[in-house]
Amino acid sequence: MNKKFLLILIIITCLFSCSIFGLYKRKSVVKNKYYLLQVGAYKNYDSISKKTKEYENYLVLKEEDLYKLYIGVTKDKEVYKKLVNLYASTSSIYKKEITLSNQKFDDTLTKYDSLIKNSEDIKEINLVIKSELKFLEEMLAKKSN
Repeated sequence: MNKKFLLILIIITCLFSCSIFGLYKRKSVVKNKYYLLQVGAYKNYDSISKKTKEYENYLVLKEEDLYKLYIGVTKDKEVYKKLVNLYASTSSIYKKEITLSNQKFDDTLTKYDSLIKNSEDIKEINLVIKSELKFLEEMLAKKSN
């Protein structure tokens, strides 16, 4: 009788352990918030291609039957404000918040944001923005495949 009781107890313990581990595993997926700097949304690609000539760095994404033009991405509110100030004289900027769960992207963007935050050199900032947008585009392409 003791062996049966012990066996049942072990099975119940395993079941509870597996369910608790499953809950923990599902909750451990971290979604981070990012800010995209959007400067326009257009119905056709010809309109947006004219607008892209105004920017050194940009990313065009088709969303909801519109082509949206982004000129920056960050996860840091301070960097967001810095980029808005950088483009304020030439563009109206709209903030688009997105959430993603990609640790590599998050780590890389943290490094890029640090570079932007600590730089006053426009050329250096533009180079970092270009890298950020390219990395975002690659990540979104992998996500959609």
